[in-house]
Amino acid sequence: MGATIEYAKEEGADNEPIHIYQTTIELSNGNRRPFAEFTTIFQDELHTQNKIGDTITKRYEVPDGSLIHTKNSTPREIKGIIFKDVLNQTNTNTNRQFLLEDKVWLLMKSIFEGMTFSITEAGLIVENKK
Repeated sequence: MGATIEYAKEEGADNEPIHIYQTTIELSNGNRRPFAEFTTIFQDELHTQNKIGDTITKRYEVPDGSLIHTKNSTPREIKGIIFKDVLNQTNTNTNRQFLLEDKVWLLMKSIFEGMTFSITEAGLIVENKK
């Protein structure tokens, strides 16, 4: 996810990294909100739009707001925050199955480690105890 800060004054704005968990946004009414809260709002909106593979850009107005980094408590006046990201779909299917060839491979590996097994008529693999 990319985030761009629109500063009220452009002095040195290009080179300042934003650490989302160490940054706070102070609103015009004096309330402070963690920067991570804005990223969560954008991520939720990204999932709501459900446009997989499309680049989504969203601007959030922060009139008379300030960006405050916890290590450098000097507030910087901002006008808004722009987020840009692409929604990707991931395969969360974690079901795995063993095929017959996998079982044969495991059987052969075990045989060469000094153990022997038998396959029953029902297809069960049983260790031959010596």
